[in-house]
Amino acid sequence: MKLVGSSYIQRLFAALDEQTILRKPNIWRYAKENGIIYYVIQSVWLIDFDGFMKTIAFPKRKHNAALTLYSNGCR
Repeated sequence: MKLVGSSYIQRLFAALDEQTILRKPNIWRYAKENGIIYYVIQSVWLIDFDGFMKTIAFPKRKHNAALTLYSNGCR
């Protein structure tokens, strides 16, 4: 378990997408509502980074590489 501050998560997403709507209050609420481990110490939220990323990551799609090549016209 890697604990990080909510500002770290916010900066990470902002670096990837300048138009992100992810803000610290959203991160706090998401952690509380989704059972992600977090601690609040002197008003600083420490959130389980791995747990957070697992819950928001999109599921990996399985695909057949041969089918993808064939559908693109390559053989």
